[in-house]
Amino acid sequence: MIKKKQPHRRAVIGIDLGHIQDAICVLDKDGNNLREFSIPNHSKFLQALVQDYPDSRIAMEFGTHSQWISRLLSDRHPDRPLEVKDGHA
Repeated sequence: MIKKKQPHRRAVIGIDLGHIQDAICVLDKDGNNLREFSIPNHSKFLQALVQDYPDSRIAMEFGTHSQWISRLLSDRHPDRPLEVKDGHA
């Protein structure tokens, strides 16, 4: 399970998808960087991420893995992940 320091209501989780590792950045509601870390690109780690930040919004890059990850996270998270293409939301 991913350990978090404290709950962050309405944080934004940015996910930069990779074939082996995903880079994660958690921002507070004002855009301040709360945490940066990496997790393996595997469903159990992504599920743990959304469980650790249940009230967050998710933005992730559009790419090879984004469709299956979007479906996985949509089943477990109230907001559908926003897929970002070419660095522009």
